[in-house]
Formats: sequence, structure tokens, C-alpha cells
Amino acid sequence: MDIKNEPEFLALAAGASPKDSSSGAELTASDVIDVIRRLGYESLPVDIFNRLSPEEAKRLPEDVTFDIYEKVIAPRTSRMDELWFVPSPLIHSGIPHSDPGTKRQHLTNAGSHATTISVPLSSDPRKLIPLPYGMQGRQVLSMLTTLAVRTESPREVITLPGAKTGFAADLFGVDPNSGRGKRGAINRYAESLVSWVNATVHIATTSEDKASGMYKEVIEPFAIVDKAVYWGRDSFRRAEGVQLSFSSQFLRLASNHSVPIDRSVQMRLARLVGPSSALAYDLYHWAAYRRHKLERPISLTWRQAHDQFLSETASKYSAARAIKNALELLEKNELALPIIASSTRGMMLLPGGQLPGEVEPAQQELLLR
Repeated sequence: MDIKNEPEFLALAAGASPKDSSSGAELTASDVIDVIRRLGYESLPVDIFNRLSPEEAKRLPEDVTFDIYEKVIAPRTSRMDELWFVPSPLIHSGIPHSDPGTKRQHLTNAGSHATTISVPLSSDPRKLIPLPYGMQGRQVLSMLTTLAVRTESPREVITLPGAKTGFAADLFGVDPNSGRGKRGAINRYAESLVSWVNATVHIATTSEDKASGMYKEVIEPFAIVDKAVYWGRDSFRRAEGVQLSFSSQFLRLASNHSVPIDRSVQMRLARLVGPSSALAYDLYHWAAYRRHKLERPISLTWRQAHDQFLSETASKYSAARAIKNALELLEKNELALPIIASSTRGMMLLPGGQLPGEVEPAQQELLLR
């Protein structure tokens, strides 16, 4: 059957007559399995998952779901559809999940993109700056991104009060009297702000010139902040405040690649507890961004998922269990994602529907407002 013959396909799928079908008809998992049994995978249209509700898509057997992707969707999509997006300000997959210790660089690989976050060295141990990590590192980057989206030019100076003034406590919903060792401590947010103000990001993108058959690599290094001035103390770690101006590259990245998330849901994500919390935060923002950019499902092997989200862990085999744990944590907190995770085939993000707290880009509603 010609997959372009929409009325005929829908009639066969839904058991209706062609005159009763329309391109907007919704199919069930049973319909799809029946069409595959009678006509084969090649009879399915490339947008088959858009014709299934998320609930129906999850009712398909795992092997069938991944076979549809490999046999129907992947061969008919462009390479651009398959690219992983470079970690943007609201997809925090480029940040370590746990304390990286004395490391001063962190690398993730996302298909054709390699992203490195670096912090400066210092001969004075008291002035060593740690890499941003954990939930606090992610939340502070969200705050900086939100400020950047609202900033009109790189010359604009932004003033942020010091952490101990109560500003960070109110913004992030943190107990201002909490100690350094406790989760959500004010000192950790202050430290994360210092880390990002001093961080440098390198994004290396490799592409193939089909005409010559040669590969080329483009490297874009940039700082998030062009200039920062601390005041009130002799140590920037204890500063009473900071004035900063964003780099033009970060302003462009924030403007082009940020997905607004409802603030109440953002705070719920930030308060997730457990070893899977930072990964759950990453997966939510990654899913929100990708669903806005692509209309088709995205399938990732566990090796790809490891390199993108879990590069600090030793083995790719740990990625499947870690991501399943993170998805279970989100579901437990009523933030379930339309992701199918197969122990043998990888993970797949399904299109359609809306994530809890997801805001339509046209509304221009920003988190942390």
C-alpha cells in the first residue's frame, strides 16, 4: 500500500471505510499492530506516533515500538532530526550530578557535539573555584538564563544581591539558616553562582561536507559572563553582592534555546530528593526542549544516553538503570515523562501531549519570575 494514500491507510488501520476516515483520526495500539501484521512495517506513515495518544503509544510492545522507529521513521528522516542538541541553559545535561572534587573540566558528548565546562585554576587554594554541580548548579544556571532572556544588550549591567541578604532564599525557596552540609544550603547556591560567573564553555561541532567527503570541526568558546564585580568583602565567596554583564554568546544561546517552565513545577523539580534527582531534572528539561523542536519520536541508545547525561559514570551499562530510576522518581512526584525505556533497546521520547508545567513558547512565560 502507498503510505501517501492517507484515506486508505486510515481505513485499514481503523477498520473504517475510506470515506469515514480523516488524517486527524486517532489510532490505537491494536490498530497499529493489526496493520503491521497484515501489511508490514513499510505500510506505516512516518508520523505514525502523532496518530497515537501517549497512552496508546505506551501500550505497544517495546520491540514493536523500537522496530517502528528503526524501520519506518529513521530511514525517512534527515540527519538534523537525529542530532542531539547541545546542552542549552535549560537542558542541564552538561553539568556533573555530584561533587566533582578537584576536577576543573567536565566533558559531555552529544552526537556531533562535544561540550566542555571549565573553571579557572589558581595558585592560592583559598581562591580555587569548583565546577558547578548538583541541583544548586542547575537552579543557578536557570536563574542566570532567565535574567539573560530579559536582558536587551551585553552592555546591560545586572545587580544580584549577596546570598545572605535573603535574595537567594526567597528565589529558590531555601532555608537561609541551613548549614553548608545540608541539601539546599544557601552557601551551595552562592558557590554555584561563583562557579558559573567564572566558567568557560567550549562547544565543538563536527560535520561532514558531503561534496568533498571531508569532516570539519567548529569550536565555539564563550564565557557566560563578560565581567563581574563583587563588593562588600575581601573574598568573592562571601561577597554581599555582584554586578555582572552577560556575554553576547550566552545571550544568544539563552534567547534561541530556552524553554519556559512554570515556576511552581520548576521548584518541584528542584526539591526532588535522592541520587536520581539531578538526572530527573535533566531529563525533564531535555524532554521539554526536544518536544518543542521535533514532531517525531527520538530514540537513543544507552551509549548515547550515557555520553550525554551520565558521562561522569564509568559504564554505559549503568545508564539504563539510572535513567529508569530517574523516570520513576518523576512519576512518583506526578511529573511523568512520555519516555519508553527498554533495557535492551535504549530510550525513546514520544511526541504529543504536554508535560506537567510545560509552557507554550508563544506565551513567553519565564520561570523564576
